Amino acid sequence: MTTEEIIEAVHALGIPFVLLTGGEPMLQPELPILAEKLLKAGYKVSIETSGAHSLTKLPTGVIRIVDIKTPSSGESSKMSPAVLEGLDSQDAIKFVIADEFDYQWAVAKLGGLLSGGGPEILFSPVHGQCSAQNLISWVLRDRLRVRVNLQLHKYVWGAEAKGV
Repeated sequence: MTTEEIIEAVHALGIPFVLLTGGEPMLQPELPILAEKLLKAGYKVSIETSGAHSLTKLPTGVIRIVDIKTPSSGESSKMSPAVLEGLDSQDAIKFVIADEFDYQWAVAKLGGLLSGGGPEILFSPVHGQCSAQNLISWVLRDRLRVRVNLQLHKYVWGAEAKGV
């Protein structure tokens, strides 16, 4: 699809918010152009990205949600710390947590991120591996200022659904 066809499809949905995600969106060379066109068309635009690729080509106004890969993902070494630079209060850093080891690792990584004024911190349990109840109990126990969110698409369309 061309960027114009994507914008037409988004417009047909009648929804004012667009989330660019799926695989690694920053690997798509046309993504910054698409984001710019969506913003100019009046949409609120965010991107969910792995944190392994620079976000400098994204236009101002795109909300950046950056994953910090936990050890259970097997991808924590791919994270580029420079991606976190320049994130502000409209943006978010997300940890997807599979178990208590991931949780403790994420807490150790937080450091100064919880001081306020910076990006929102999100903790999300890996669907089918870490219960939301466990994750929330750990967050409450440790009195963390983070938001717990669920992989909602897995509850709506099923754990194996892709491309929705």
